[in-house]
Amino acid sequence: MQQLEQEVKLDIGPDWSLPDLSGVLPGVRAHPMPDLALETTYFDTPDLRLARRHVTVRFRRETEAVPRSRRRGSGPPPEGATSEVWTVKLPSSTDGTLLTRTELTWVALPSRPNANPGTAGLRASSRRSSSAAGRPASASNRLSPTSHEGVPPTVHPEAAAFVHAVALGRPLVAVAHLLTTRQRTELRTSDGRRLAEIDHDIVSGKAFATEERGLGAESGQVRFSEIEVELSEGSSLEILEAVVEKLQESGARPTSGGSKLATVLQLSAGPKAARKRRRGPLMADLLQQQARSCLDTLLDHDPAIRAEDDDPEHIHRTRVATRRLRTVLGGFEPVVSGTPGGSPPAWFVELSEELKWFGAVLGAARDSDVRLESLEKDCAALPSPDAAGSAALLDAAREQQATNHADLLEAMAKGRYLQLLRALEALSSRTASGTAEVTVQFWATLSRPAATEMPSLAKQQWRSTVKAVGRLGSQPADEQLHQVRIRAKRLRYLAEVATPVIRRPEDRRAASATARAATALQDVLGELHDAVVREQWLRDAASRRPARAKAEVLVATGLAAGQLIAAARESQRAQRLAWTGAWDRLNRKNLLRWTAGPGAREP
Repeated sequence: MQQLEQEVKLDIGPDWSLPDLSGVLPGVRAHPMPDLALETTYFDTPDLRLARRHVTVRFRRETEAVPRSRRRGSGPPPEGATSEVWTVKLPSSTDGTLLTRTELTWVALPSRPNANPGTAGLRASSRRSSSAAGRPASASNRLSPTSHEGVPPTVHPEAAAFVHAVALGRPLVAVAHLLTTRQRTELRTSDGRRLAEIDHDIVSGKAFATEERGLGAESGQVRFSEIEVELSEGSSLEILEAVVEKLQESGARPTSGGSKLATVLQLSAGPKAARKRRRGPLMADLLQQQARSCLDTLLDHDPAIRAEDDDPEHIHRTRVATRRLRTVLGGFEPVVSGTPGGSPPAWFVELSEELKWFGAVLGAARDSDVRLESLEKDCAALPSPDAAGSAALLDAAREQQATNHADLLEAMAKGRYLQLLRALEALSSRTASGTAEVTVQFWATLSRPAATEMPSLAKQQWRSTVKAVGRLGSQPADEQLHQVRIRAKRLRYLAEVATPVIRRPEDRRAASATARAATALQDVLGELHDAVVREQWLRDAASRRPARAKAEVLVATGLAAGQLIAAARESQRAQRLAWTGAWDRLNRKNLLRWTAGPGAREP
């Protein structure tokens, strides 16, 4: 099961008590709910890769107590029903104090007396299949050899599969164990509609020792209390703001920490390593930085793509990251080859090819997103008699989108994708080859100042772009203009990478302006290419004749497709008129003088 969680966390003292929230807004009443005893175990890689990316995997056993209003005597509350749930929480977005997180849960069958914890016939309630989430290696859901009382013996296979890539295929171990007493209060309207839940959590937890974390023994108990206010689906922020205001009046305060897990693990950035002083970064530093940026982007958006998040930016940003690094690798190729006419290391070439493979899969998914969005907009503008004829075209676009997204999830389930992530990590940490000898030799070839080398690489790309434009005739073919677009994009990426490392302020400004002008040209030619591809797609879609389709439906579809093709052609005409102006704004000697290095007059 997948759901969106919206909540506010507040810190409280040990003697704090919940104020009466009835009447916090007109018609709102507070109702006590049964307390819960929560026993939670968190799993992560030994070096806490998930936690540092704000992804959590947890197993939780919830035991319900009799409501406070029905208890008798002063003894411990009697126990009620028990349930066991596996949860993966994805990184949150924050709007002020409001945290928004996506949760995926897999519910276990009710526990039996003396049953082994976490093994009672797991029943996945996620709408996703394990193959779509990514099949884990056999070691990815095996726990630490060290056993802990109350810790499940295995991680739920779908939960382990879902975070397999973020963990880079490393085994998951138990890293923390929390015991929480949760006192719950529900806010409802006068007609019984649920608005929010307020949880008063009293927490005791400890971190487990792991070899890679360098803990010699388990940490001591960490105790704290907090309040969570979670909105119900369909509730407005007005109720949240009113409740938070009332709680702060009673002594609660905005949280100073993060999640419960972060508090128990006491995560911190740690002391920054001292850097050696030098004139500026080397090419090796730049390559490491770009590889790390690509890896971070892939891992940051991986969970959302697996969860089939509706935001198309997850796929778009991941695609851009792969293309950007592949451009950088191509630009660096003359440097890493060592000598004129030399060849780059085999692993370097292979990494570029793997980025090309995954970028193509991302590109197909992204293109189908863009196509559907454009078609929906164009179809909405059709005259009402032709709107019905566009239904078949939209269905075909949605079907193509679903197929391409499924292909992307299938690619992310492959070991090939995991190997790509590992290769990026290796490159970003300077362990990018099989032997130390080759590694030393490789990094030695990149021990040149980036401030002088990057303009030279951009100059080569600039010349390639000029040659591509020079080959165009008075009526350039669509494919020729597409090649110009590709070269402009490469120039843009190299200029963006170079801008921060260039020494002279005027050259930095020129490099930044080059990147902007190349982006503008890329955008114009990109819209042209999209319109060309859209026209061909419409022709193919309209030519298909589904079995048993009525003649009037085929005619209506053809009429709608014809009007949409006309709109695509109009877009092509407009972009063909616009691209030369964008090229003139890029093709300026003063703008590109930085590519020849300090003191040069022209590229």
